[in-house]
Amino acid sequence: MWLFGPVKYPEMFLSSSLEHEMREWEADFYLLWRESSPEKTMAVTPTWRESEQAIAQRLANELGRDFVVICQDRQTRSEHPATNHPAARAMRARATELDSNFDAIRDRVGKNSGSSFTWTPVRPTDREP
Repeated sequence: MWLFGPVKYPEMFLSSSLEHEMREWEADFYLLWRESSPEKTMAVTPTWRESEQAIAQRLANELGRDFVVICQDRQTRSEHPATNHPAARAMRARATELDSNFDAIRDRVGKNSGSSFTWTPVRPTDREP
């Protein structure tokens, strides 16, 4: 998971099952990346994309409707409150910290956006009715 850089799993407080799925997905991602060829990518892509989107939805459900999970070119958001309150609190605290240091972080990392899973809190003014 990335937000202007990697977010370590212990800092996310995700459920153990979701963390396990994300770690497996991440290992597959790096394996595919290291060994990528057009044939391998085409063979793996449909199943891999389905798995990726399922994990994104699980992450959105754990974080709740106050967060949007962006996975590749799709945004996912839960319609319900967080199912994992420690994770939602941890992500909200990280977002608050990053908001207060946004200019310094942007200058430090530039426009590097090599993320696979990212999250962003939804501001109350952005919340749909």
